Amino acid sequence: MDTITNDTGITALFEIFFSCQKVLLHSLDYREIKFSRHQFYTLLALGGRESMTMGQVAESLAASREQATRVVASLVEEGYVERFYDETNRKRVYVRLTLKGREFIEKEKNYVRGQLESRFAQLSDAEMEEFLTCLSSLKAILKKVETIDK
Repeated sequence: MDTITNDTGITALFEIFFSCQKVLLHSLDYREIKFSRHQFYTLLALGGRESMTMGQVAESLAASREQATRVVASLVEEGYVERFYDETNRKRVYVRLTLKGREFIEKEKNYVRGQLESRFAQLSDAEMEEFLTCLSSLKAILKKVETIDK
């Protein structure tokens, strides 16, 4: 089992990662996107949450806090993100999308949804059901693996 986990599992994770990235990134409206990849990923990460700490932003980017700080600073400057502080611990900095940032993410999500709907329409009902079941299982397992030894 260890060989399967170490070889097949790791290879499959990389393949899934790149496949997901390819499907999603090829579904974006690049005419509207004027961000670096890290900036765009930060906006996407914030789009799924009320707010994040700078540490959480860095973790979601797999980057250092310094890199995350530079990415967020540029998004603050452009008006897509705002910083705020925890009232009980002023050292803890949070970031969240501004109205401009939320509108941008919603617009992109709608565009991607339209692009993906036409691609997924090519699947049979059984294939779509299997895809959603597998996706749900994979998401749950990855959440569990993500938190082991943290």
